[in-house]
Amino acid sequence: MPARRSAPKPPRTTKPHAALTALGFRVADSGPHTSMTLMLRELETLLAAVPVDARAKSYRAAILEENVLGKGTLSTRKETASRLTALHGLDPTKPLFRVLRRLWGVAATNRIALASNSQLVGGCSCVWDLPLASAVTSSSEEEE
Repeated sequence: MPARRSAPKPPRTTKPHAALTALGFRVADSGPHTSMTLMLRELETLLAAVPVDARAKSYRAAILEENVLGKGTLSTRKETASRLTALHGLDPTKPLFRVLRRLWGVAATNRIALASNSQLVGGCSCVWDLPLASAVTSSSEEEE
């Protein structure tokens, strides 16, 4: 048997961005974020059809079973559900989506900014470099 020429693979560790994923950020090299789309029309239609207090399952059911987005085939409905989930979370347990969902009906003129929030924040290296336990305080709290 010939000698090994490459170094052994390092052991797998937990995902380095697991805490960010739990908040609703998506960390990936490719996907809907790199395609330069927000799928704004689909998001508007979906959020209009699903109640504000709905669970994550309701968003997927609205797309796949109720076909609220008017897609022609089940495969396009599945692809749309996957892309919208990757882009916007579609899960109220994720803080980023919760903020988007709560503000969606309040400021209709700012919907593009709301929808692009996760993409803009996600691309900012300063967010990824923050220590997980860091606290941000206002100047009034610092003075006390």
